[in-house]
Amino acid sequence: MKKTSIHFLEVKSTSEIHNFRKKKFDYCREDLQYLNEQFVEDSITSRRQKIEEQCKKYTGRKLQKNAKPIREGVVVIDEKTTMDDLKLVAENLQKELGIKVFQIFIHRDEGHYDENDNWKTNQHAHLVAEWIDDQSKKMLKLNPIQMSQMQDICAATLGMQRGAKSSRKHLSSIEYKIKVNKEALELAEQKSNFNLLLLSGQVERKRREFEELKRKHLKLVNDSRVESLILKRDIFIQDIEGYMKFFSYKQNLTLNENIMVLFKQISEKYHWSYEDTFKWLYYPEFYNKICDIMDKSQNLGLNK
Repeated sequence: MKKTSIHFLEVKSTSEIHNFRKKKFDYCREDLQYLNEQFVEDSITSRRQKIEEQCKKYTGRKLQKNAKPIREGVVVIDEKTTMDDLKLVAENLQKELGIKVFQIFIHRDEGHYDENDNWKTNQHAHLVAEWIDDQSKKMLKLNPIQMSQMQDICAATLGMQRGAKSSRKHLSSIEYKIKVNKEALELAEQKSNFNLLLLSGQVERKRREFEELKRKHLKLVNDSRVESLILKRDIFIQDIEGYMKFFSYKQNLTLNENIMVLFKQISEKYHWSYEDTFKWLYYPEFYNKICDIMDKSQNLGLNK
């Protein structure tokens, strides 16, 4: 048997927007909205105005600004719960505790998709109620025993199991969504560890394929362009220490930026293509050689 519970909080300004589905919500399915039901005796604005008028009439004072005369309760239901069942809950709440419900909404279009992409419905109902004592015309004040009695009334009327007594705070629709998404994220994270292993294998294969293509490219000795580039590269490496004597190492630039400046100067001096010369940096052994020479020249004070 499914467990049920009911929890009341101050009604929000967006209550009727949510309950009447006046806007789209990403946790609601439009194709299931036809399953929703509603019972409305009064609007929230109209009911609050009546409460303020009664308060002024019977107490001689205005309703306090921090008063919460209208509250909204969320009830956990199941697929068999009807509107008549909930009207009976409302009737019993008024009879036993003085809570006057004037709006009831059944929502069967909310929920989430689980890790297998199966829809899980969050079946519940909203009860919007006037929280004013009939005798004193003041705010209702329910003690812990009465709050517990509220749970008993709900479970007995709906023919469902009462939720366990707890001091845990009830989850709002947004908090429920966060909780569900957090659980889904944790599950996805567990799966991602395995997926990352698969992905890393794919990346490694692509890297090896690239290295093989690069190796084949360097073997094209019949290509005069490639031969020319290799020759220029060898000349550059052999004479780089000599070039460094005429190169001014700029302290405000990084090592890589200094190397790029050097490459540009040498390319201009020998009328080489700067783009082709710069490509040599793609080869680790060449790049490391340049870095060593650049560092050595700087330490020896050869730079101007």
